Amino acid sequence: MKIESRTCKLDSLKTMQIFIDTSSLEIFINEGEETFTARYFPKLKEKEILFSREGRFDLMKWDLA
Repeated sequence: MKIESRTCKLDSLKTMQIFIDTSSLEIFINEGEETFTARYFPKLKEKEILFSREGRFDLMKWDLA
């Protein structure tokens, strides 16, 4: 599995929205203050995405299919 890493500097993290479909991953930080887009082709058995951050964060997941 190929691992990519992207970073940005923020004064504070207020919101982060992540959208994943069959071929792309898009991340919108602080209502679009920073954005990231990547081509993403998960294998059928891949069910994990790793996020890291200093401190605590809450995560909600919705299946849109």
